[in-house]
Amino acid sequence: MPPPYDTESIKAGTLEAEDLIIAFMGQEGSGKSQIIDTLTGQPGKRSHQGLISTNKGIIAASRVLNHEDFGHHLVLVETPGFDFDDKSEGAILQMMSDWLPKTVQLSGIIYLRPITEIRITGKPHRNFHKFGELCGGQWAQSVVLVTTRWDTIQNSDLGEKREKDLEKGYWKSMIDNGVALDRFLNTPDSAWNIVGKVLKGRMPAVSQGDERKRRAGTSIKWGRIFRK
Repeated sequence: MPPPYDTESIKAGTLEAEDLIIAFMGQEGSGKSQIIDTLTGQPGKRSHQGLISTNKGIIAASRVLNHEDFGHHLVLVETPGFDFDDKSEGAILQMMSDWLPKTVQLSGIIYLRPITEIRITGKPHRNFHKFGELCGGQWAQSVVLVTTRWDTIQNSDLGEKREKDLEKGYWKSMIDNGVALDRFLNTPDSAWNIVGKVLKGRMPAVSQGDERKRRAGTSIKWGRIFRK
């Protein structure tokens, strides 16, 4: 288990050039707060405590302090659920665009969907241009589609079938464009693995020496590696 990390609520104006900014999107009840709490090692702490009001909506942004690899450069942004005030995925993405300073791009988007959900809502493939606007030219490598609530589904075969249906249907065009698919299993390992997939698209070639240091657990100044 990773140690609990100190966090602080931040406003968009306090974002720094080297920050690694990850936005969590999903319908109400998809598990956004839960995965953020798991990443920070603060189970049960509601990210909504840091809600920030803007003229375009509400966004909760938390900076993780003193992370062993990322220092204070990891910023986790929780967006409202799609059912919040009847907002669609496109509206949420536009909210993010309005909230972010014009000189800052997202490092990635984690798009959550409960595996228990049967009803299909929204059409994420219609937002390709907005993903590119927020994440830059590498947007497909910076988006991960994540299924959640695997611990609450009684029939694992049904969960597998729904995941395949998402992969071959609802999310097919996203995956065909290079977007990754993963599962959040309510564990720190699965949560950080998802974050690693998001940030991998932001990491250019690293020297073999730096790679050896990373594998050996030696701290690297990630802000110099993950460039926007």
